[in-house]
Amino acid sequence: MTKRQEAEQRRALVPGEIYRKAEAGTFFGFRSTQLDEKIKSGEIPKPISLSASGRAKGWLGQQIIDHHARLMEAAANTTRRRT
Repeated sequence: MTKRQEAEQRRALVPGEIYRKAEAGTFFGFRSTQLDEKIKSGEIPKPISLSASGRAKGWLGQQIIDHHARLMEAAANTTRRRT
């Protein structure tokens, strides 16, 4: 992992900021093809269009924060069931 990638991972998500799809690997942990599959299956929220053409896409920071919260809750529920 490069120093830039490490710095991006540590960057705090801002709820009202837009995060481009190109940055998604940093926040979701998947590369482009896997990310598209997860979006299509509904495991990751759909990005919003950022341009009239629809080519530029991204997520609001709050969408990513909410997604991470759901994952953490699901993991906690799984852990509780095991104990």
